[in-house]
Amino acid sequence: MKFGFAGILLGAILVTGCANEAVNVQDVAVSLEETKKETLLASEEQVIEAYLTDKLLSPATGDVRFAAYERLEEDTQAGEMYAWSLVEAYDLTRDASESTRGVSIPVVLKVSRTNGSLAITGHTTPRDGSYYAPDVRALFPARIQNKILRYSSQHIQTLIKELEQKVKAAKENGTPRPQS
Repeated sequence: MKFGFAGILLGAILVTGCANEAVNVQDVAVSLEETKKETLLASEEQVIEAYLTDKLLSPATGDVRFAAYERLEEDTQAGEMYAWSLVEAYDLTRDASESTRGVSIPVVLKVSRTNGSLAITGHTTPRDGSYYAPDVRALFPARIQNKILRYSSQHIQTLIKELEQKVKAAKENGTPRPQS
């Protein structure tokens, strides 16, 4: 007999609830829904990070790339997700893991969902220099344009700290193979 994660969670909730007091079925349903959402978000996060890592920073010999992002908004009608992304490459063969290169940029991800799974089919980023602000205004919804145009170093520091945690975890779990 097979039990999925939700079945095991439900059993644990029921046993715990029965030991203490009557089980509120609505609470169990909410817990299962929250668990389902967390699982979906985690799987979406992996898809998004893998895409950003692969597409926004070209590979170089011997480096390992990591991504962090802030999801700014999603337009399900247009099939677009708007994010600020930070992708950095690291040389993990050294004792001190330092970023060797990277990119920090807003991105429009072209997304689709099939049977609850997220797929990313493409992306667009604003051009550099004098094209940057007009491109942001053309690519992103009006309600997030100012945030993008004024994206602070404090926001980027938060993403850098997230990357540093990922690099540390990667080193502790064994250096990942360089991506090519």
